[in-house]
Amino acid sequence: MSMMMIVTRMTTMMTVIMTITTMMTIILTKMVTVTIMMLNMCQKLLACSKEDCSNSAGQVEVKTTSVILRSLLPHAQYSISVEALAASWGSDSYVLAVTDMAAPEVAPAPSPASPSTVRTNTSITVQWDPPHSCQQLNGYLYEYRYELLIPNDTSHVQEGLTRLTTASFRNLTPHTEYTVKVFAVTPGGWNPTQPLVITTRTRATVPGPVEKLEIYKRDRRTLGIRWAAPKELYGTLQSFTVSYRAPGQQVVRSVLKPTWCVAWPKLYCHTFKSLRSDTEYTVAVQGRNDEVDEDGEPTELKGITKESGKTSF
Repeated sequence: MSMMMIVTRMTTMMTVIMTITTMMTIILTKMVTVTIMMLNMCQKLLACSKEDCSNSAGQVEVKTTSVILRSLLPHAQYSISVEALAASWGSDSYVLAVTDMAAPEVAPAPSPASPSTVRTNTSITVQWDPPHSCQQLNGYLYEYRYELLIPNDTSHVQEGLTRLTTASFRNLTPHTEYTVKVFAVTPGGWNPTQPLVITTRTRATVPGPVEKLEIYKRDRRTLGIRWAAPKELYGTLQSFTVSYRAPGQQVVRSVLKPTWCVAWPKLYCHTFKSLRSDTEYTVAVQGRNDEVDEDGEPTELKGITKESGKTSF
């Protein structure tokens, strides 16, 4: 625990030997022969000159040569004085002492504008305001600590320090909810129990490529294909676009609702019909979600229809 002492006037009757964030130890250098009263009052908060701290005051009866004053404000200047209760104890004695800075007891304030200023499918930028309570900072605001997390996951995706009131995060996963925690930092440290919590989400993007595409049947005029859904949907699967083309011909496309195959409950199926025999076709499948009005990356495969007179397999 850090210690600090600043004495602006000291008599031969009393001295401050130690101050920490919320208490200080006072030693009386003159033998105590009568009960005396020790008074303490906060004169000012060193980091908050406009705030009144005089309500932080107290008194204690002293019958020994040392006393510990507790429940003081961090980073505050106190006037400590003593006086006899029943008899003369000599001239008044007082010192001015300062408690040390501490970790803040207040979080940064939410930005009056949107907390997420920029969002793409792989990045976010958030903003905030300084804490509204100067007194609860317990010292001079030095910087901010930020942490990026995925909800229900204790590991930090990204973390760092900044003296700005914004932070940017990149290389994120599309259509994913993130939690940003921001903490005020003073020379006395930072308080993990006082975060500003910002919840945001990266924008969606098109689905990834479908998986396990294969031609499972063919004859002279048809090609039957099956496939699995994309691993990354980035939303709810809305449709598939299936297409085929022969060399030198235009692409023929169809849009299908995502319905499981009867024979393969975890796969999707489609049959291209009215094809030419003994012809190589390039077939493709693309997924589309409900977030972006655009098809995803195509998965392609080549297949040849049967020659005339040959049966399918």
